[in-house]
Amino acid sequence: MPDFRPAAGSPLTDGYAEPPAGDGFFEAVDYIGAFAPGMPQWIEGWTTSDQGCLLPILSGSCVDASSGGGQRLPGSAASLAELATTVLAGLAAADTLGLASVRLTEVEHNEMVWPELPASALEVNYPVDLAWKNIRTRNRAALSDLFGVYEDRRLSFVDAECRGPVEAFESFIVHTDCWVTLRRDGELLPPQQLFEDVLDWDGELKVFRYYEP
Repeated sequence: MPDFRPAAGSPLTDGYAEPPAGDGFFEAVDYIGAFAPGMPQWIEGWTTSDQGCLLPILSGSCVDASSGGGQRLPGSAASLAELATTVLAGLAAADTLGLASVRLTEVEHNEMVWPELPASALEVNYPVDLAWKNIRTRNRAALSDLFGVYEDRRLSFVDAECRGPVEAFESFIVHTDCWVTLRRDGELLPPQQLFEDVLDWDGELKVFRYYEP
């Protein structure tokens, strides 16, 4: 069964908020999230997680975590080329849902990625909700601009590379300054940016942020 509990020393065991004074509904805990460190996981016994499966979502089906469906980041690509090809197809079709599926979700950002970023440190005191709101706003603006350039255009993928430094964190790395080379009617076009940064979690790649000119 996947272990959703914070590990020892995790940022999720610090920085938690106290319930409002006089509130009789919320229970004070010393961790952030739905699972207490060192305690039994409350999902065990009434979900399929303890059967070696992922939590069933909507369909109610049980997916073997050892199969291809057991991604840590659902919808992620296995390579930069696959990610770029998917994004290019999504832009050409103005497929907002498809493009959203290969980009970090709010839960992935807030619960998996944010705790390891420098901005999450207590001394910085930058709210995660504000950070996500900023990313979401910039992504929407970026896609609006990208649709104007790539929608309905017949372009073929050639290559992709990230030229910036690789930023390494405890659980993942971030490839920065990513560029894509495309071809149109046999003509090789100069490298272009469809997205800026790519998060890589043990070989599962997702767009961190789309390119905003």
